[in-house]
Amino acid sequence: MVAVPTLLTMQLGPGDILVAAKVDFDDNATGGDIELASDEAERRLRARYPDIRYVFLDPTRGAAGRNHVDGGVD
Repeated sequence: MVAVPTLLTMQLGPGDILVAAKVDFDDNATGGDIELASDEAERRLRARYPDIRYVFLDPTRGAAGRNHVDGGVD
């Protein structure tokens, strides 16, 4: 991962948290690399914060991913 330009959390209920993030991966990362990194991020988040129930990661392309306005890409 290169950067996480957008990170959102939402408390859905007691012990029920959603995490969503736009993630800028290295431009040379393969689909397999992105899957492995995403799985590892989800595993680490849930290990540290057991109330996390949902994790959604949105791979975002290069420079545009660093210029988010209101959660979108310029």
